[in-house]
Amino acid sequence: MAMGAQHDLRAFAGSFLGLVVGGVLAGINWHLVFWVNVPFGALGTFWAYFKLKETGVRSPARIDWWGNLTFAAGLIMILTAITYSLQPYGTHAMAWSRPWFSCSS
Repeated sequence: MAMGAQHDLRAFAGSFLGLVVGGVLAGINWHLVFWVNVPFGALGTFWAYFKLKETGVRSPARIDWWGNLTFAAGLIMILTAITYSLQPYGTHAMAWSRPWFSCSS
């Protein structure tokens, strides 16, 4: 329990610090964000490759076709609704009142 709370705190603090430092660096010069993020990303990738070991047991399984199809259909509907809602419609800046958008969401 204590280890989970400690890791949650680190993840939350890291997410917050990343946003703050990224915002400060972007205010100075947005290219500086990459000088911080790329070394951390490379270090994390190499550490994970060499230190993490897979302990799970693989067993053959069947593909859930109906689950994949319904997930894909739902994702397409959500992304289509978001895309069309951001476009102007009539005299409105966004298409929240557009009938097609109301039916698709």
